[in-house]
Amino acid sequence: MNKVYEEVQNERRRQEQKWGPQNHSPANWLMILGEEVGEANKAALEHCFNYKGASLAAYRAELVQVAAVAIAMIESYDRNEAVQDVYLTEQRKRINELCEKLIIKESKT
Repeated sequence: MNKVYEEVQNERRRQEQKWGPQNHSPANWLMILGEEVGEANKAALEHCFNYKGASLAAYRAELVQVAAVAIAMIESYDRNEAVQDVYLTEQRKRINELCEKLIIKESKT
């Protein structure tokens, strides 16, 4: 099992070197993960239907990428959770203030 973790860790390093730290929204992360899962599906289907010498090694390689992206998602979440909470709190406060101003303005008319 250590070999698998090492491969995933190496893939994370490769991704980090290629793209740098990624801080996507949850929806964007799910699209990225979905694309990687789609590549794993494709590799499995190509093997299943004997497409041009496809092997399960390609499927396995894609699974390593799926795992690495899932870890990147967690890292991004952990890195940005506090920032997002502060941002959302500030936005909610601002919206409430604007709503109060509108209510006061409408009550004067």
